[in-house]
Amino acid sequence: MNYAETIITELIISFDIRGNEIFWNRTKKGVLYAAVNCNDLFYWGHSDLELISLSDIPDIKAALTETEENGLILWCCRKRKMRPQTPYYKHLKGEEHLFDACGDDRNTALKKSMEMTDPEELGGEMIVAWAVIYVFLLVIIVIASGVALA
Repeated sequence: MNYAETIITELIISFDIRGNEIFWNRTKKGVLYAAVNCNDLFYWGHSDLELISLSDIPDIKAALTETEENGLILWCCRKRKMRPQTPYYKHLKGEEHLFDACGDDRNTALKKSMEMTDPEELGGEMIVAWAVIYVFLLVIIVIASGVALA
């Protein structure tokens, strides 16, 4: 039995895992892997999965022990240190506190990711980047207006 079969068998025997939550597949080179389906968990319209390694089994079992119904997605959130997107919480009634503990709230996380670096740390890189964008937009405007460059 390979590692993917071991993972699947271990979890299915220990917990009531549905077929659409956990699966295995082969890479183009024929290597088997196991993963948890977390489509739309973090972002809408986003096909996503979290690969499982043998070392993840204890953490998955712990999450499934806390909430058998949502244990696999709880494990995904903990592994990524990320909360589900806010609309997903409607599926987590009574278990919100488990998912809140996985990471910053989405607005804080988004704010942190969008904070700009101090321009002095970037040196001239920021000026060059804006100059390139400006020239690119200028070229598009000229082309769109039908004016030929002399």
